[in-house]
Amino acid sequence: MREEEGSRYTSYGRISYFNNTNSQLLGKRMRELGVQEDIIRWTGRFMRNRRVKLVLDGMEGEANRVEAGILQGSPAASILFITYRLGIFRKVEGRWEWVKALSFADDISWWVEGKTDEEVAEKLTRVREVTCKWGEKNGVTFEPGKSKAILFSRKRKAPTTSIRLGGRKIPFSKEMTRWLGIWLDSHLTL
Repeated sequence: MREEEGSRYTSYGRISYFNNTNSQLLGKRMRELGVQEDIIRWTGRFMRNRRVKLVLDGMEGEANRVEAGILQGSPAASILFITYRLGIFRKVEGRWEWVKALSFADDISWWVEGKTDEEVAEKLTRVREVTCKWGEKNGVTFEPGKSKAILFSRKRKAPTTSIRLGGRKIPFSKEMTRWLGIWLDSHLTL
């Protein structure tokens, strides 16, 4: 690996899926994956006609209808959640061969490589735009305040560029970034 090259990484932080999962879009995604119709119908029934109520210090509130979302805590929730968000990986990784995703639970990270900091920032800006557009169409909310970016490089000079989306900028971390409980060092010295 030459001095000016290195793996580059960005993390989008937390993503809100469970509350916004649309049963019709989930059914469509399941059909695309070749899931049997009986399972798709069961999933649709599982996600319809649900009610929730808040219980606080023994006091119960009124039951309210829930129109969207996956019931958290259910054994089926993780499988349905993973199935629902497969679309984002297909959309981004299917569009560009130079981007790869790494995800765990509701954290998604996009990895790209480039010869310059600016090239990496431009690629990640494009990835972020497509990711956010996919989110808007699929009822997925990205929490911009939890988005982080880090540039892995052997260069000692801190990056001056950042990832952009509209008027918001996400600067590259100058030192370390924590992801999934692991500290990632931008200078590859740990």
